Order: sequence, then C-alpha cells, then structure tokens
Amino acid sequence: MTAAAGPSEKRVSYAAFLRGINVGGHRSIKMADLRAAFTAQGFADVKTVLASGNVRFMAAESDASALRGTIERCLRQEFGYDIPVLLRTVADLERLELANPFEEVVITPQTRLYVTFLPEGEATHTMTLDDLAADGFTLVRATASEVCSVFTLAPQRSTIDLMTLLEREFGPNITTRTWNTITRLLAAR
Repeated sequence: MTAAAGPSEKRVSYAAFLRGINVGGHRSIKMADLRAAFTAQGFADVKTVLASGNVRFMAAESDASALRGTIERCLRQEFGYDIPVLLRTVADLERLELANPFEEVVITPQTRLYVTFLPEGEATHTMTLDDLAADGFTLVRATASEVCSVFTLAPQRSTIDLMTLLEREFGPNITTRTWNTITRLLAAR
C-alpha cells in the first residue's frame, strides 16, 4: 500500500503526534523539514501545528499500523534517529472534541488540560476515574486510546511530575498534548 492516493482513492485525514522532538533543545526538527518529509512520502495537505511534532495530513492508507510504520521509517531515514509516532484520524479527534471532556472543569491560571494518547495495539488497561490519583491531578476521561486529565500547577509540582506519573502508569510509548494543541490541530484546515 502506498501513502499517495490516486484519483479514485479515498483519502483519510490523520493527525500524527511525534514523541520526544523539540523538547528541551533535544532532537530539534524544523517544522518546514517535517512537512517536507511527510510531503515526500506522498501525503497531501500536510500541516504542522506548533513545534512539538503535530502533523495533520491526508493519506490513502487506511491501515493505521502500516501507516505509522511507514512514517517512522521515513522519519528515521530523514532525521537519523527513531521517532515514535502515535496516529489518530481527524474523525477520532473530532469525536473527542464533541465529547467535551473538560466541560465541567473550572479553569484557573494554574489549570492545565491534557490529552495523553496511548499506543494503538499495545496492551493497556482502561482506567476508571478513581484508579489514578495524585495531588493536583484529576482524571476526567479514560479510554483504551486516550486519557484526558487536568493538572493544577503549584510550587511543589510541575507538568514533569504529571508526565512521570502517566509514563509510570501507561509505559514510555505514550505522548501527551495540551487540549489547546488538539483544538488548534482540528482548526488547521
């Protein structure tokens, strides 16, 4: 299967979330280079959102696992190191937005809204809202594919503490984005 679509092939709109790039000055990738790498694979309508490795694109490939493998091989070849990718269809993200998981949250300047994407096809358990508790952390939605959480910053805790907690629970192959990133990615048409 190829990523490029012929005139009669239906394209699917995807979001790729790259793990571990442009964090703390490590594994720096310019978004123009990332767009060029996706475009060179035959993907259409490639857009990057922010510098944290969020790519919206169209592909003829409907097998997400095969598509993820293609993207990861391309990125390894282009940038010289492994970059894990988590994929979701834009339709999946639109359903998440419609579910409005943060509707009940009272927002303060210290409030951070996060969506953690879990790897496709790996054994992860679906948590209940009471399964994971930590000071300043509230789990508002948990499914087999994502976890939506609220974190309240305080002098004694930072988002790094949240990331450590989530990785301890779900393993190192997850990636977390702010809710703002998700809504911006959906708005990138």
